[in-house]
Amino acid sequence: MKNVDNDQTYQQALAILESIPAGMKYKEEIDRVAFLRQIIGWLGFDRLSSKVIRLAGTNGKGSTGKMVTNFLVASGLTVAGFNSPHLFEVREEITWNGDVIAEADFARAFFDLLAVLDDHGVDLLTEISSFEASFLTAMAFYIRKNPDYLVLEAGLGGELDATNAIPRSDYTILTRIGMDHMRILGDNLTAIAQTKVRMVREGETIISYAPQRPEVDTVVAEIAQERGNRVFSAAMVELDQVAESGTQRTVTVTVGDQQIEDIHLGLQGSYQLGNLQTAIATWQVLSQIDAVSKIPLAALKSGIATAHMPGRFEYLQEEPRPVIVDGAHNVDGINALIETVQGSFANRRKVLIVGFLADKDTLTCVQDLCALNDTTFIVTTPDNQDRQLAAEDLYQEFLKFTDAKRVLTIANPAQATQYALEHFDQENDVVLATGSFYLVKEVIKAVHNQ
Repeated sequence: MKNVDNDQTYQQALAILESIPAGMKYKEEIDRVAFLRQIIGWLGFDRLSSKVIRLAGTNGKGSTGKMVTNFLVASGLTVAGFNSPHLFEVREEITWNGDVIAEADFARAFFDLLAVLDDHGVDLLTEISSFEASFLTAMAFYIRKNPDYLVLEAGLGGELDATNAIPRSDYTILTRIGMDHMRILGDNLTAIAQTKVRMVREGETIISYAPQRPEVDTVVAEIAQERGNRVFSAAMVELDQVAESGTQRTVTVTVGDQQIEDIHLGLQGSYQLGNLQTAIATWQVLSQIDAVSKIPLAALKSGIATAHMPGRFEYLQEEPRPVIVDGAHNVDGINALIETVQGSFANRRKVLIVGFLADKDTLTCVQDLCALNDTTFIVTTPDNQDRQLAAEDLYQEFLKFTDAKRVLTIANPAQATQYALEHFDQENDVVLATGSFYLVKEVIKAVHNQ
């Protein structure tokens, strides 16, 4: 379909996407990755000359990918990206030079995909999942635009993820790998790491978060030896100094024999320091071995300073008291949130709006959260009918680790948010929301609509 440029056609694309039945198709008797790779070939992948950077890991993919995208764009390169999950609408998952794809571009790419599927007898509604459809739409867009770089974030795992269908890749960034999605990826850290790291192609360059857990380092080393990969650790970036002033942080690092001062870290949360090291390590590797990307130091600093990720320790308000959302939906994410809260708000009264999906290790998350001092919990139900954990069930888990006086149950996220804003409105209070991104989305809407 050519010259798609109207809102109605974009809305038609959304209507078709929303009619795709929920769920994944991993269990079907078909090699999903090979099937999707064939479709990408039909879309004309051979015309794409972009360098490809992929990200896999349990936490930090979005933030690390955003910093990398930003410094590439700041250096004058064209960059297309894919990240998930979206908060409000699907086109958030596809970016061009750091900005969300335009409605007309999304519609054109989607209907180009639909035409290719029809030409080859593939039914979108019965043979493609909604996540796969989003990624294939992105590929149709990338192939037409042919940017200098693609920065692709794996949605779930790595080896079996739709993003692994891309026929070639130059770099893999491994962010911190931990326990999550155990029903799909494996019930121990080694199995989970293998599922993620097996997406690495022969000869591809790996940049890995530091410190990874020992089991993860072992898996990375084994696969790299088997496939001839060069592995660079983010430990090459040493944090020399971190200065904080309110929500502003200025960092000094050493990379090799070069000290870099006055790096302004735009992303909030103490855990972003590890992601910062991974991004700077990527900058160092690209600058050393990739002739396409001689990235100036000024571009690196600009890219880091301007990075912003909705829903990742995001301040929705600062006055009269902070209102913060953080989509910490697994044990590592929750512990990173706790570390930040204890460091920044230890002596303040806190209310934490909490909601999880039912397939998470909520018991461990709840146990860890209950260690927070001077904190009231409001348990609620995320907006996901298929996977939500009911507020009453989450309330019972909290009672295993804390007094009932600390826990309120308000099933509706908007009502839970309104209660928190009305009852914790003093200068010394802090309102936080965490757990599922399906909860974070509702909290953001409630705060903006108050």
